[in-house]
Amino acid sequence: MFAYRSRTLRLLTAAALLAGAAILTGCVLGNSAEVHRHRSTTVGQELIDLERAKENGLVDEHEYRGLRKNIIKMAEPVELDEDVYQEK
Repeated sequence: MFAYRSRTLRLLTAAALLAGAAILTGCVLGNSAEVHRHRSTTVGQELIDLERAKENGLVDEHEYRGLRKNIIKMAEPVELDEDVYQEK
């Protein structure tokens, strides 16, 4: 039963982190070329929190690498092709 709870907790934690990352990416409104991002924490803090989750056994090495990659990817600037978003 402990293994079941541990796995469930890991999955819930991973799901929460992924949901948070999805929310933090922002959204594109209409056909505007502007992308709005809002972060309530810094990338560094997110990486520290993820490392702690790994150290506490909430995520395994494979999950850790995937989530870390996602956090870093979301921190990169967004480049848009202006030709695609020209207003007509």
